[in-house]
Amino acid sequence: MCDIIKIGEGTTIICGRQPHDHNCDEKASVYETNNGQRFYFRQGNEGDKWYRDNYKIVRMGSVACSVCGGAMIDNAWKM
Repeated sequence: MCDIIKIGEGTTIICGRQPHDHNCDEKASVYETNNGQRFYFRQGNEGDKWYRDNYKIVRMGSVACSVCGGAMIDNAWKM
């Protein structure tokens, strides 16, 4: 099963995602810094504020599920 997600102005296709006992949403966000620390934000506005304050140290970011915390970027890495 493939997921097509929109991130900002781009679109990403994530293939092979494992099913969950719920439908994942994209309400949360996760950011990883240059030194490997991860920051998870259940609310999008909290993550947006953190990113504005720390964008210089961010290596990557992704939408995530507010129910299970699964990040779309993690699904891509598993492939």
